[in-house]
Amino acid sequence: MDRCGTVLSSLAQTVARACEAAGGPARAATDVVGDARVLEDTEARLSFAAYAKIWTACGEASGDPSFGLNAAKRSLQAGTFGVVGFMARSAPTLGDALDCAVRHGAIVNETSKTQVFVDGDIAVIRDGPADPGTRWPRHKAEFVMAAYLLLTLEWAGLGRQPVSVSFRHAAPSRLEEHHALFGSNVSFGARHNEMRFPASWLRRPMSTAEPALFAFLDRRAVELGANLSADRDLLAEIRRVVVDGLASGPPSLEQVARTLGTGHRTLQRRLQHHGTSYRDLLDELRFQQCRRLLLDDGLTIDHVSSMLGFSEARAFRRAVRRWSGLSPRGLREHLS
Repeated sequence: MDRCGTVLSSLAQTVARACEAAGGPARAATDVVGDARVLEDTEARLSFAAYAKIWTACGEASGDPSFGLNAAKRSLQAGTFGVVGFMARSAPTLGDALDCAVRHGAIVNETSKTQVFVDGDIAVIRDGPADPGTRWPRHKAEFVMAAYLLLTLEWAGLGRQPVSVSFRHAAPSRLEEHHALFGSNVSFGARHNEMRFPASWLRRPMSTAEPALFAFLDRRAVELGANLSADRDLLAEIRRVVVDGLASGPPSLEQVARTLGTGHRTLQRRLQHHGTSYRDLLDELRFQQCRRLLLDDGLTIDHVSSMLGFSEARAFRRAVRRWSGLSPRGLREHLS
């Protein structure tokens, strides 16, 4: 689950609230994560893969073709983005607020890349997946651009002034909601998800500015970013220990903890905070290694099974079927 990075659970909470506000079932988001407590804990994290599924599930359950836009209008608040949202709201100027999203964006979503730059007399907010080969669900992308407009620009006292907005995804069949929110200058099939507006707006004082609070939250965001980096380093160490020990049978959580010189409950808590579990991480690593090993035609299927720590070929076949929907031989052919 973790291979795509993690996001704050408060993002998923906002999507779930919007789904319920639109008349969708309360369980739409919970069914994805399997544990309502993950969505109730504002400091918890979940994998971006799960977050993307929540967008898809809630969008379908709501029956709203403009779910992303309406989610922003109905349920968006500063707390949606955790400390970064509160920091942006208390920033001295609009430029300072947007700088928060650039500097501390990983706290909100590790998988995104946020850019704010000036092109002549035009300022550009560009936000999308850090991996250029991937795309956000349509409702998620539209929610993000609506968030910049509805929160940041309004906090600067600019209201919903006409802006230029573009999206990577194809145009939906109806655009009335898009034009009502962004104005007429909305395009689709673009290279980036971005919003353009006069660069002079960046100097606009924020009506919600609280300089002392801004400085305090900036320090807190730096601490959270450091903790997130430490968790990423920990995950890398766990992966190393697990991969090294796979051939002898996957190590237990307790064995990994002893190797790393920590307690297994401590390790478990840190994995949970990072939006995953040891079982999910082990499953992910086995699948990664399986794909890598199957690319080597010199290895038999039984040899690959043994190298991944499966005691029986039958168990290996079941695992590959669960991971990919294919048999080991079928997956090898698919990868070649």
